[in-house]
Amino acid sequence: MIKHWMGSMHFLTRGIQNVSTEMSLNGLAYNFKRVLSILGFERTKKAMQLLVRISALCGWSARSNVGASPDLSHMPNRE
Repeated sequence: MIKHWMGSMHFLTRGIQNVSTEMSLNGLAYNFKRVLSILGFERTKKAMQLLVRISALCGWSARSNVGASPDLSHMPNRE
């Protein structure tokens, strides 16, 4: 369905890993387009800037490894 919305019915890549990556990128594009249509450009831009500031305060990096857990050692223990 998402591929059809993007104007294509076929995958451009071959192999399960590549097709999975392509499908993930299509899902990201679809969700980003929805956010833009709901919030508009300016509110989306402000939300993304806020997310960057929050991630910097928490020690998370956009350049960190995908799937890596953030360093939460500075956070109080909630047990």
